[in-house]
Amino acid sequence: MELRKIKNPEALCLDGSKGSYYYREGSGSNSNKYFLYFEGGGFLKGFERGEIITSAYERSFTIFGSSLLLPKTLNLPGVFSTDPALNPEFYNWNIIHMNYCDGTAFQGYVQEPVTHLLKKLHFRGESNFKGVLEEFIQQLQNADTVVLSGASSGGLSTYYWIQYLRDLLPESVKVLGAPDSGIALDIEALDGTTDYRTYITEAAKIVNVERQPPNQACYQRYKSDPWKCSYAEYLVDFITAPIFVVQSNYDKQYFSTLLKTDCASDSTLKKCNSAELAIISKYVQKTRFVIDRFLIKNKQSGSFAISCMEHCFLQRQVYHSDQWISPYPEGLTLAKSIELWVTSGQAQVNRDYLDWPENESGMTSFFILSLFIVVYSLDLRFIQNKDALCLDGSPASYYIREGFESGANKYFIHLQGGAYIEGLNRDQLIKSAYERSLTYLGSSKPLSPTYRYGGIFSEDRTINPYFYNWNVINLNYCDGTGFQGHITQAVDYNGVKLYFRGDIIYKSFLQDFIQKLSKADKVVLSGCSAGAVAVYYWIEYTKSLLPPSVDFVGAPDSGIFPQGPAFDGSDDYSISIPETFKLVNAEVEFPATACNKHYPGQEYKCFNAGVLVDYITVPIYAIQSFYDTAIIQLSGKIQCANDNTLTRCSQAEKDYIEQKHREVDFILTRYKVKNNKTGTFGISCLQHCFLIRDSYYAPNWVSPYGNGQTLVQAFASWVQNTKQQVNEDTVYWPDNKGCSNVRNNFLEQ
Repeated sequence: MELRKIKNPEALCLDGSKGSYYYREGSGSNSNKYFLYFEGGGFLKGFERGEIITSAYERSFTIFGSSLLLPKTLNLPGVFSTDPALNPEFYNWNIIHMNYCDGTAFQGYVQEPVTHLLKKLHFRGESNFKGVLEEFIQQLQNADTVVLSGASSGGLSTYYWIQYLRDLLPESVKVLGAPDSGIALDIEALDGTTDYRTYITEAAKIVNVERQPPNQACYQRYKSDPWKCSYAEYLVDFITAPIFVVQSNYDKQYFSTLLKTDCASDSTLKKCNSAELAIISKYVQKTRFVIDRFLIKNKQSGSFAISCMEHCFLQRQVYHSDQWISPYPEGLTLAKSIELWVTSGQAQVNRDYLDWPENESGMTSFFILSLFIVVYSLDLRFIQNKDALCLDGSPASYYIREGFESGANKYFIHLQGGAYIEGLNRDQLIKSAYERSLTYLGSSKPLSPTYRYGGIFSEDRTINPYFYNWNVINLNYCDGTGFQGHITQAVDYNGVKLYFRGDIIYKSFLQDFIQKLSKADKVVLSGCSAGAVAVYYWIEYTKSLLPPSVDFVGAPDSGIFPQGPAFDGSDDYSISIPETFKLVNAEVEFPATACNKHYPGQEYKCFNAGVLVDYITVPIYAIQSFYDTAIIQLSGKIQCANDNTLTRCSQAEKDYIEQKHREVDFILTRYKVKNNKTGTFGISCLQHCFLIRDSYYAPNWVSPYGNGQTLVQAFASWVQNTKQQVNEDTVYWPDNKGCSNVRNNFLEQ
């Protein structure tokens, strides 16, 4: 591509040099098609005018603020490649690569330069883009297809300008948008700040005064909050042009710049602590939600959304790499996906719905969903009892969405999981509690006013046909000991007060809803991981509060943890749990009262689903993987399976894992024998927790393998009939091919 300077004299870079672009003329069958690309490169930074100007001054000495430093030619891979084998759709299109040198993502205009340290700075982002359009307007008006694209801040520019371009050109021209990594979310960082929003707001005060920015419909809607029109999530309602969203679900660049965490700098989450993992999970959920909104808003839109740690795809070799596909393993490369979308004019949705690392650089498999999946927000509320406190003393809380229509009188209560405080003695436990109190698992302070969940919380009846309109409640876990235990006086840790109030949190939560629950048609008590363990020991107490007319059942998800030492012979759990009981259960009895009577002085033994089986009369639907990753990695201390396969495990490790498989199977069998209304969903795949994840309705996660049901089908059937229903794999890993996550052999070598 050859460098050209924009002819319009008002098209200037920050340093006053002329705005520019690289151009390559199209040929052959695609000589009448145009690919316009906004270069990316960050945004001016500053919390007030002076800092923004300083940022522009510093930028003016680089290629992102001046055209004086640019080479005369530019050769890029990916979508710019001239090799038809690698780039079959765009290799012979007209390519216009617009160089980014204004600092505010190709928008804004200030006629007179701003002087800083004797240097004149020019803010002409709008003129740079419009200047390019002026030079090609005749060709574009007579074009067959025009694609407007860009990466990072250039992807954001695509969201800014796509509707303007659509309105500018005749209807006969197919105008498409392909923003790459342009969804930078409006979200609080790990420290609670929103710096990027401030940068945009302060920059706009400088560059958007003399001329109105693009997409005026958005700015009319958000007159009091114009910064919103610099985010894709708000612009979606004002874009009618078809969009092909190219985005990583795990955009590590935005983790760093927006969330202020660098724990994923090595393209993994292995270095992230619990607070970082929590906010990253929230970011991933919201990213998926924004993508879904584009797909739902415009039925001709498409997407390539992959669960890999990456930022920007189109101008890199990952664009055509056959190891970067979505969804895996039957999905497509980005090159093929966008080719089909551009040529067909129909929706082309290629998306990962599972979590990292299940499609890490194409190494692991995942499932395919043909439906548009949306996660729905629940509202944060606080428990009324002022004594119901998190570890840090903040009020205990829950998220809720009210039911409607046929689900208005049905309740799904979910106890959040999140392990326990850890320690081999009192001091270690209290230190662990303090560290936990600084996170969302020990405090309600970091929680957002709303939270979006998928799985069984989905309000989409096409994928969640039975529970979509129920009242759904997620009781937030912040006591550290599994919603049980109580110490009246705060415990001191180096001058910090810690509160252990799990028992009163759960009981007070029930009291807040007891009138409604007592009149309900059906109530399901569920939970994941530590929340599932809590279901096993709270189920009988909860039943005792409800009248017989209420159809009440339990659905513990991944709450079976077989007892015994870890693979290395250590048995920290057998020490930590009794020590935890000594700490928090002196003032209050453990909730499994029937079990307690059989273990006087050793009530901690009742903190186990395998023991509680003899004391539960309420119908239970036990959801459990026979290869639960928490059992393998946390209880078993085996790390060979952290890629969600057993291919890297030694024979001794595999033998240990199979022993735990047998123990889980034995516990499930005891529940089935004990209660003829028991239901089970046991699957031979490496997974922990199902109901709030996309595996809940994934079409190829079925049990038993071959002729079984998905969890959404099996669970709904059981809840409606409450008869013994067994959906269990009789095969071993990896013989349930639908979800076995077998690694790619080539990459394994």
